[in-house]
Amino acid sequence: MMKRFLQELIRRQLRAGTVHRDRSVTAAAKKMHLRQPAVTLQIRNLQTLAGR
Repeated sequence: MMKRFLQELIRRQLRAGTVHRDRSVTAAAKKMHLRQPAVTLQIRNLQTLAGR
């Protein structure tokens, strides 16, 4: 269970890093073959996990 949680956390961090590098959620979503709302939601979830 913990391994799966950590894998998902790493995926989310990588996506957040892509957004940070591209400075655009839309551009990052295109690169990851995802839709912008999905990436935004994952970033919000990551921020919640980080306590922000």
